[in-house]
Amino acid sequence: MTIRTAKVSDVKAILAPIEAAYPRSIYAGVDTIDMDYTRQFYTRAMHFNGHSNHQATLFLVSEVEGVVQGYFFGFLDRLYNIGHRLSATDVHFYLAPDADQRDALRILTAFMEWAEGNHKVVEIKIGESNVFGEPDGRFAALLERKGFEKAATVFTKRITR
Repeated sequence: MTIRTAKVSDVKAILAPIEAAYPRSIYAGVDTIDMDYTRQFYTRAMHFNGHSNHQATLFLVSEVEGVVQGYFFGFLDRLYNIGHRLSATDVHFYLAPDADQRDALRILTAFMEWAEGNHKVVEIKIGESNVFGEPDGRFAALLERKGFEKAATVFTKRITR
């Protein structure tokens, strides 16, 4: 298997594809990556990896021959931010083009098992768009095969500053 739990020592390798893809992302020219904050944010998130309460995380990496080729970061939040029950939500999910593409299914399965194994979790949310804000039909089809339904459309209005 090429996925495993992320470790603090992986942070530098996780940041590399983010930094490389950012100039082509929908946020290029709008903002820059705060690398110090992101390192701290990911490090803190890894301390709650695999836990089962509000703000717990699931942080996984995809490796090929010991080299990090992608990552998944999801978390648990109170249902609609006000409930007693929890929602499992993805934050970032990235696989490099040369990653083992079967890791998309492996990671999705691990995320579902983590969420479904927690009696407090009543929904799982995951987006279909890629790092460039574009829909990925292959991933949407995988989500549908796994029992997900399209639940909402998000509208965005850019503010030029």
